[in-house]
Amino acid sequence: MSRPIDLIRCFHNAFRRDSSEIDALALNIARDSGNLVPLFTRLQTFGEVLDYHARGEEAAVFPAIDNLMPLFSRTYLMDHRELDTMVNGLDAISKTPDSLTTARATAILNSHLRIHLNKEDTFLYPTLREGLTDTEQVSILNIVSSKVPSEKFL
Repeated sequence: MSRPIDLIRCFHNAFRRDSSEIDALALNIARDSGNLVPLFTRLQTFGEVLDYHARGEEAAVFPAIDNLMPLFSRTYLMDHRELDTMVNGLDAISKTPDSLTTARATAILNSHLRIHLNKEDTFLYPTLREGLTDTEQVSILNIVSSKVPSEKFL
């Protein structure tokens, strides 16, 4: 039976798909000497949405998991900081684009993000699913969604 917190998997699956597609696009551009501008536009949007999601997890998910299992969220928080560094690095690369450097950076981002999301889906979210009531899970989802600016819902 589905529980409210299971909704997060939809977002995680979307991040996996987008990250994989971005990485494949970067590789194709590097191979064919294509135009990087559309890739960096997509990366900017991807990074922005990923940041909203991370802020929501840090505000609601991590405190909730730490109430059940103290200090459990620390490694996930470190992953978030590393993802921030990677996204910021890609933003810096966009100022003086190089297709090979971009392809390498998107491959690393894709790999790290996939590992991070898999850990969350395997350990963190099942623990919340089993340890919290549906009402508590909905409260977490409300806080996570509140980190997305309202103008993004238009």
